[in-house]
Amino acid sequence: MNIVLFGTSANPPTRAHRLAAEQLARVFDRVVVIPCGIRPDKHTTNVVSVVHRARMCQMAFSGIPNVEIDLSDLERTEFMTTVELDRHWKRREPGADIWHAVGSDLIRGGRSGASDIQREWREGSTVWQTLRFAVIPRQRYPFSDDDLPTLGRVMAFEIPDHSSTEARRLLSSGQNASDIVSRRVAEYALRFGLYGFAPGSRTEGRLLLPSGPSLFVVPDLNNPAAVRRARRLTGQCERPEDADMIVAIGGDGHMLHVIRQTHRHCVPILGLNAGHVGFLLNELSPEALKSRIAAGVPFTTHLLPMLAVSIRGIDGTWGDERLAFQDAWLERSGEQTARFKIGVEGRRTRAFQITSDAILGSNPAGSGAYAGSMGAPLIPLNSASLILAAGCVARPRNWTPKLLANGTRLTFEAMETEKRPVRAVIDGLGHGPAIGMRIRQSVLAGVELAFDPELTLDQKIEDLSFPA
Repeated sequence: MNIVLFGTSANPPTRAHRLAAEQLARVFDRVVVIPCGIRPDKHTTNVVSVVHRARMCQMAFSGIPNVEIDLSDLERTEFMTTVELDRHWKRREPGADIWHAVGSDLIRGGRSGASDIQREWREGSTVWQTLRFAVIPRQRYPFSDDDLPTLGRVMAFEIPDHSSTEARRLLSSGQNASDIVSRRVAEYALRFGLYGFAPGSRTEGRLLLPSGPSLFVVPDLNNPAAVRRARRLTGQCERPEDADMIVAIGGDGHMLHVIRQTHRHCVPILGLNAGHVGFLLNELSPEALKSRIAAGVPFTTHLLPMLAVSIRGIDGTWGDERLAFQDAWLERSGEQTARFKIGVEGRRTRAFQITSDAILGSNPAGSGAYAGSMGAPLIPLNSASLILAAGCVARPRNWTPKLLANGTRLTFEAMETEKRPVRAVIDGLGHGPAIGMRIRQSVLAGVELAFDPELTLDQKIEDLSFPA
C-alpha cells in the first residue's frame, strides 16, 4: 500500500491543488489531503476561520477517486509538522509506504543543503535523508536531479502556478478568481468576504444565485402540500453536489433530515415551510422564491456550527464522533427515572448530579425543538452558545436550563444503569443503549442555511418568541 500525504494550507485551495490530487491518485493507492492547522510561521493561513478552510477543501477535492480529506490538523492549536505527520501515519498504517507530496519550489537548492526543507523544516536534514517525497514539478521552479531528496521521486506531470496568494489578492478586491480557483470556492469566498479587509466573524453571507440556478429540491413525500409546491419549481438537478442551492420543503423535522443527508456537500440549504412552526424555514411560496431569484435579490445565509457527539456504549467503550445539527441527549429507557453525573468543562470544570427523564446538550438551532420543551429560551441561531437542559427534573428542585459559552464541553454519565437504563439520541434518531455521552461544538463542521432577506433571523426569533 502506497499512501501519499498532500499537506497544504489550502487558503484557498486552487485548481492546481485539485489537479495535483487527481494526478497523484493515478500513481498512489491513496491520496490524503491534509489542510494544515494554525501556523505561527505563516500568518496568512490563520486569517480565515478553520471552518471556512475545511468547507473550501471539501468543495475543491470532492469526487476524486482514491482521494480523501483529513481535517484533523485544523482542530489542533498548532499544525503538525511533516516529520510528526510521517510518524503518525506510520503508526496508523503499519506496513504501508508513506510518501509526502511537495512542489519543486521546496527542493530547489537541495544539492547544496539550501532547500526550504533542509533549512526551514523541523529536523530538516533528517527529513531530507529518510522520508519519501513525491516531487511535483511546478512551472516556475525548475530543478535538477541533484536537488532531489535521498528518497525523492519526480512525478511525471507538471502543475500550473495557480497561486493561493494571487487568488487571495483577487478575492480581497471582489474580482473574478475563477481561473485560479473553482467557481464554487470563488463564490463561497466572496459570499462570506473571507479575504476582505474588514474584521468580523464572517458567519453571515450574501447568496446571489445565477439566472436559472440549479436547485436540488427535496419535498417531504409524506406531506402532500410539500410535494405540490416542489412541482412548481423549475431548474431542478438530480444531485445535491451539482446544485447552486438545496431547497427543502416541509416542516422542521424534514429540514433536519435534509441537513443530515446533504450538509457534507457544503451547498446552501433553504427551507420552505409547509408544516407548522417552521423555526428553520422561510414563509415563501415557490412563486415568491422564483421571483426573488429572477430579480437578482441576494439571500442571507448563516453558517451555523454543528455538534460533535460521541456515545459510550454499554460495553464501556467510546464510539467515533458523530455530527448533530440540533441536539443530542440521553433519556431513560426503563421505568425508573434516570440519574446522571454531568461534567461541564469550560474555563473552569464543574460536576454535579441530576435525577431526570433526560439530559440534553443543544445548539442554538435546537432551542426551538426539544430544548424548548424543557424550558430553554429561544435564542438566535447564530449565537455562540451551548444549551444544557433536562426533562422532568426530580433533583435538584427548580433546576432550569443553562446557556453555556462557546467552547464548553459536556460529559454525561448515566448512573445505576442496571436499575435505570438509558439510551442515546442524536437529532431525534435513536442510537441504542448507552452509559455516557460527550458533546462539544465542532470547529470544523457547519451548515449554511439561506433565508429570505426580508425576514432576518432576529426578526424570526422575535416573532416566535412573541406570537400574535
